[in-house]
Order: sequence, then structure tokens, then C-alpha cells
Amino acid sequence: MQCKHLSPQTGTQVYERCHVSKGNKQCPAAEVQFAVVGEALNYAKQVLKARDKRFARTEARLMRYVGQQSSAFKNQFYKLLENGGILD
Repeated sequence: MQCKHLSPQTGTQVYERCHVSKGNKQCPAAEVQFAVVGEALNYAKQVLKARDKRFARTEARLMRYVGQQSSAFKNQFYKLLENGGILD
């Protein structure tokens, strides 16, 4: 789990030579990415709270952060946001 391509939030190294973009068809980052659910949940709750209080700037700042994250993080975030900030 050291590879940042596979686990953007918790990875510690970026392995370029073995990445799928270099022709390595066995690179797990080609199909799988991990997202820290707790972080996505935290941001979903913060966005919902900002919306409830009509704090547009706060919501925009939070959404900018979300927009910079991996697709795995965004998928988890939007799932939680649509579910009212509640884990299934």
C-alpha cells in the first residue's frame, strides 16, 4: 500500500516505472484505488452542514478540495453526500 497511484491518501511512494501508463498491465492501480472512508465522510458532513447554514464560501472551499482528490475519493464522497452523510 505504499504506492500513491493505488492509495492516494495513504501512499508514501510514487512508482513511475511500473505504472500502467508505462505498459505494466499487472499494475493494480489500473483498476483499483483505495479511498479513506472516514475522510470522505468527514467532508460530506462538512458540506452538508455548510449547505444547511447557507455558507456558500465554506461549501465552495470544501468542494475545491474534493475536486482535487482521486476518483475513488470523489466516488465515496458523493455516495455519502447523497446518503445524507450516513454510512450504509
